[in-house]
Amino acid sequence: MQRRRRRGYRGATVETATDLPRRSPVKRAPLWIASILGLLYAATWSGRYIHDGPILVEKLEEGAVLYIHVGYLLAANVLHRGLSLFGTVSPETTLAVLSVLSGACAFLFAALLAFEVVGDSRVACTAAGLAALSPVVWLHSGIVEIHVFSAAASSLAALLAYRSRPSAPLAATAAAGVALFGHLSSLFLVPGLLFLAFSKERPAGASPRIRSWLLASAGSAAAIAALWLFLWLVLGAQWARPSFVSRLVPRGVPPLLEHPSFLGLRMEEEFFPAWGLLPLFVPLALIHRPERTGGVAASVLCAGVPVALLAALAPPYDGMYTLVLYPFLVLAAALPLARATRGRTAVVLVAVLVGQAALAIPERVRAGDDPDRAWAERVKGEVARPALILAEGPGRARLARRVAGAEALGLGPVPPETVGLLVDSVSGPERTVYVDARLVRHQAEFPGLSGFLSRLEIERFGGGDLYRVTRVSRSPR
Repeated sequence: MQRRRRRGYRGATVETATDLPRRSPVKRAPLWIASILGLLYAATWSGRYIHDGPILVEKLEEGAVLYIHVGYLLAANVLHRGLSLFGTVSPETTLAVLSVLSGACAFLFAALLAFEVVGDSRVACTAAGLAALSPVVWLHSGIVEIHVFSAAASSLAALLAYRSRPSAPLAATAAAGVALFGHLSSLFLVPGLLFLAFSKERPAGASPRIRSWLLASAGSAAAIAALWLFLWLVLGAQWARPSFVSRLVPRGVPPLLEHPSFLGLRMEEEFFPAWGLLPLFVPLALIHRPERTGGVAASVLCAGVPVALLAALAPPYDGMYTLVLYPFLVLAAALPLARATRGRTAVVLVAVLVGQAALAIPERVRAGDDPDRAWAERVKGEVARPALILAEGPGRARLARRVAGAEALGLGPVPPETVGLLVDSVSGPERTVYVDARLVRHQAEFPGLSGFLSRLEIERFGGGDLYRVTRVSRSPR
């Protein structure tokens, strides 16, 4: 390294390095790649309605600002107002843009975090790229759902925690608050964020004081308590219950006790098809733990175990509940990749990215195939206008309106007091009423639906995707 002498403060002579490594390309690379990923997600948008997608669109259409996952609709409303400055934008388009931006931001924050830890921009971008190209991230960046937004929130939270500014306790508290702006399951990340806040390299013999750990733990607990109090005050006591946790115990524990291998099989089903190669790096990160990054490896374990248990005990959702682990899986890949590429070329990095793409693209195509949209395309040319389609659920009803161009009503469970209103809505002579064949097949799964359908005389119609209503009875047949 070349050095030159210059006059310092009050005439002192100091030496300065003239060839320090330039970091500006390091900062630009993740931003450029995030922009390219945003274009990729937008170009491969599938438009599927999965899980809460239709509900989120309806809430934004109604002007709702608050939801149990507090940050999502707030961000959606801000984005909607911003996009509306350039012209009329539908709520569905706004949420589509939010998903694309969330996927790109999740990569950006995770890549910056990985660079902070390993100090190599190639490794950081490769590790984050493995996550960005995984089937679960790619799919959720192309649909309306909350989980990729939650991945971006958890990645930003992890970055704030690791930087530990101005202090580790404050950083851990702020990180917990930011993570909780996503999906409520992000509360399971709090132990990992705590370890991440205290994982930076320190002088030899130094260790975080117990007082700092207690302050960080108390601050994180206060963030969780504040969120629950907010939900209770604003949305009501029914939303302040950890209902998604309470439902897991009766649903998941009996199979686990009956078949001890159940947990391992469910974790395999939720992680490997969803994330491709990334889960393979987790044991490597835990085995090869250099002194400088031991705390980072511990944070991966402390965040991964509770979220993995949640995903394993929850109903099968193709890894949807594991998306909050985005930054921790990126760290799990970055640690061994940094060791593997030390002193070598980028061949290793290119090889793992190609391997991930080879695994991810077929799975992404399979997961992105939308049977509901295909159904709406088929019935588009079959129904007579004007028409009313009784579809299964709000997602298929929305597709029937947008794609098939017909009035549609999404049905599921039918409370007894609403049967008469539904009968009145389908009794008008001015339009033809059709019933989704899936409703007929699955009517036993929805309480009260069989009673309503028993008042309709129906006949199979067209290609078998619909039944046509020929007569409506005021009393059950």
